[in-house]
Order: sequence, then structure tokens, then C-alpha cells
Amino acid sequence: MPSVIFLRMATMVATASVVLASTALAARGAEAEVEVALRGDDNALDVNAYARVQGTFGLGLVIREGPGATYATRASLPEGTRVQIVDGPRPDREGRGWYLVSTLAQTRIRGWSAADYLLPIDPNEPDPPVVTRPVLATQPVNGGAQGRSFTAMLTGYTYQTPGNGAHGSITKSGTTVHWGTVAVDPAVIPLGTRLMIEGYDVIFIAEDTGGSVRGNHVDVFFDDYDAAMRFGVQYRTVTILN
Repeated sequence: MPSVIFLRMATMVATASVVLASTALAARGAEAEVEVALRGDDNALDVNAYARVQGTFGLGLVIREGPGATYATRASLPEGTRVQIVDGPRPDREGRGWYLVSTLAQTRIRGWSAADYLLPIDPNEPDPPVVTRPVLATQPVNGGAQGRSFTAMLTGYTYQTPGNGAHGSITKSGTTVHWGTVAVDPAVIPLGTRLMIEGYDVIFIAEDTGGSVRGNHVDVFFDDYDAAMRFGVQYRTVTILN
């Protein structure tokens, strides 16, 4: 009897191993399909091609240790910076394309950049003016806070049903959503950034992300659906505090 039990356990382990291997292969296959699709995109950049940082609204482009917003920040490249493509595109978990880039300055910076903010250029064209930092607010915003400011497109969101990348009341940072939580594009505004929004006295924290949140789009969390819908789409000055 023990030998029969052992045989059944061995069969179960072998079957489980096959299932896990098949799942891993399927996952790698899906990732490979996304990568092939990215490479086949008409806007895809070739290795050794040149590009310019554009579309960050003066905030600069966050360069990371790996192809995705979950990797540590290595540097921030000002708007207008010229770079050379070293590798990519590589998809992150959301299917967003990332390129390994290198700056052209004598002291080279190398890291992964979201494809959205890389504009293909002719390497022989003259350099445009580089925006070294966002425009400073000329007057204190929201009762005295002053720092790097830009005009943001603001929308509202609320609790989400878990699924399709959403995790209910848990943010991308792993915190619980609350009044003061905002979703941002981490390729432009790193998670954990503190900011103020024109018209509000509260300090907001970039704790979440969203599939449609790109560039200067900031998505503000509201406790209920009606409040989020009433907020609609607005354009206000947002000030980065750190």
C-alpha cells in the first residue's frame, strides 16, 4: 500500500511540474508576442537610432534600472535631451514599451525609458533648447507652497472592482487609497512624490498609476463615484514639492 501511495504522489508531483512548466512557457510566449508587436509598430525605434525626450511638459523623463515603472530610478533627463537607443523595445506588465537609452554627453547616463516620450530624430539636426527644469510658479500656489509647477489635466477616480490590473482599494504603491491619493505616470512623476493642486489645501501623494494616465495627466481619488464624476476633466496648476 505505501508503494501505491508513493506512486500516486509522484504522479501528482510530475503532473504539477508539467502544468507549472506549461504555464511558464505560456507566460513567456505571451510576453514574446507583446515584444514582437512592439517591434512591429510603425513608431518603433531601431537599435542605434537617435531620439529626443519630448512630451514630459517640462518635468523631465525618469530613467530606470529596468524596463518598467517598478524599477528603481537612475536619473531624470530634461525635456529636449538627445539619446541613442541601445536596446528594446521591451514590454512591461501593462504592455507599455521601454527602451534602453544612453545620453550623448561626455558623462553618459544609461537606463530604461518609456517609449512614449522618445521622438525619433536625425542625428545631424541641431539641438533644440533643453528645458533644464519646469517653469517655476511666479506666485505661491495654494497658500504659500512654491516649487516646480506645470499645467495638468485632472480627472477623478474612485474604488475599483479587482481585476484587469485593478486591485480594488490598494494602490500601485501597496497603500490603501484615501483622500489625497493621486494616480500619475511614473515615467514622468515618480511614485511617492508630494504635490499640491491649485484650489486645494491638502498635500497629495503620487501613490497610484492608471492605464490611461500618461504625461501631465493626474487622476485624483475620490471616496465616492458621484464625486469623481462631478469632478470631470479640469486643467489646473500642479506644484511638485519634492
